[in-house]
Amino acid sequence: MRVALTCLYAIAFAISLRAQAAVEYAAKSAGASLENTAAGIHFGICPLDSALVPCVHHHYPATFYFALVALCFLFGKLLFSNRRA
Repeated sequence: MRVALTCLYAIAFAISLRAQAAVEYAAKSAGASLENTAAGIHFGICPLDSALVPCVHHHYPATFYFALVALCFLFGKLLFSNRRA
């Protein structure tokens, strides 16, 4: 009886280790995939990373900011327009 119980515990332990390894592998591969994808995404000439704000501030004039704010207001107005029947 003890041998069977020991074998059962060993099988359960092996299954849990395999499941943990699968979850860790999936998390690592997803993280690597996101890092590789983010390296190729750009906003204009600025890459989307931690240096986005200084890059945009350096390369785009003040009129860009005004146009961006105007587009945000327009988009907000379109989203939250009151439609009355």
